[in-house]
Amino acid sequence: MPIWIEGETSNLVKPRSGHWYFSLKDSEAQIRCVMFRRENAQVRFNPEDGLKVMAFCSVSLYSARGDLQVIVRRLDVIGEGALRLAFEKLHGKLEKEGLFDSRKKRLPPSFPRHIGVITSETGDAVRDVLTVLNRRYRLPQISILPSITQGARAADNLVKALRLAEAFNRQNSRNDGIDVLLMVRGGGSLEDLQAYNDEMLARAAAQCSIPIISGVGHETDFTILDYVADVRAATPSAAAELASRSGQEDLVLCQTLQQKLFQIITSLLGACSIHIGQYKKRLRDPRRQIEAWQQKLDDLTGRLRTGMQLKVTSSRYQLEQLAGKLTATSPGHLLEAARVRLNSLKSTLHGRMTHAQKQLRQSLSSCAFQLDSLSPLRTLNRGYAIVRQQSATITSVRQVEPGEPVAVFLGDGRMDCSVLDIDPNGKLSEG
Repeated sequence: MPIWIEGETSNLVKPRSGHWYFSLKDSEAQIRCVMFRRENAQVRFNPEDGLKVMAFCSVSLYSARGDLQVIVRRLDVIGEGALRLAFEKLHGKLEKEGLFDSRKKRLPPSFPRHIGVITSETGDAVRDVLTVLNRRYRLPQISILPSITQGARAADNLVKALRLAEAFNRQNSRNDGIDVLLMVRGGGSLEDLQAYNDEMLARAAAQCSIPIISGVGHETDFTILDYVADVRAATPSAAAELASRSGQEDLVLCQTLQQKLFQIITSLLGACSIHIGQYKKRLRDPRRQIEAWQQKLDDLTGRLRTGMQLKVTSSRYQLEQLAGKLTATSPGHLLEAARVRLNSLKSTLHGRMTHAQKQLRQSLSSCAFQLDSLSPLRTLNRGYAIVRQQSATITSVRQVEPGEPVAVFLGDGRMDCSVLDIDPNGKLSEG
């Protein structure tokens, strides 16, 4: 995960490989750092020991020594590092809002009649722009909209200059208005260019109705305005060149257009000559042409009549099919079909219920017969008896004593008896 580390450089080593090896430390700790050649080539100062810096880096492990180290991706002197952080934060915010969308960019006019220049009146940038415009393109009107380009009030001044240009266009006709704006400034440190990284200026430039060409600093300098502007130029002179055309370019363009126009006219004349010859060959007696048209008319009339008959027949057939489908799906038809099906289901239900009742009766009769065969009463009718003492059934002679009363139940009634004697060995013999 990338992080920012602030600290003081020490033990800086720059071997022939081009990589930088150093440590970042503060009053309490230090950590090893490496910055590879492809990244340190972008550093705009010469690092040395004891320099306060901010490093954008990622944590890594140097396995050869087992040391924890960080790989530095960007290195800024303290002060510039804070500005760089603010730049990246604002850049990300405006990019998400769509202020840098390339689809919103407008191409400046190829032949502007009126060019506006927003810059300092006393800087080198305005002289470079005027020199390039006077050398390359003397036709347009040039308006200088002065503004301070550095310091705490610079961003406000630049916004006011933009609004002044738009107010000028609203008060003048389209032909007299400013066609393109150049926002230019010479090179400097990141702090010097900070006015062009202002959020208010970025939003004003994005809403500006006039195409903007930015030319701030040197080729390696990038500001928020560069991303918002319709076209970005590396320098103020390059911005002036993008807004103008040189006389030599116009001459070459005119010669090229002249050659293309001559070729097009020659080609058209040749084609017209060929067509005229062909039309002469095709020219016939008008009466024959009329007869041919009449014949074609008769043919088309017959084909139309046949086609209409086929269409009527096809439509009638489709109508009959639809009528049949409509009849099949009419409520009366569906109701009759449902009634027939209901009667069929009632008949089936009645048959199944009759069959089920018959089976249940047979099953009930079988169960009644089995129950009757197992009934104690049937056993008593065969000559057996049940002996009870109070509510307990006597199943052993050891359950009673001589002289105790017992009740004897037979198939046709009850007898109250008294036990005279007990013989455990006495058995009922057969026969």
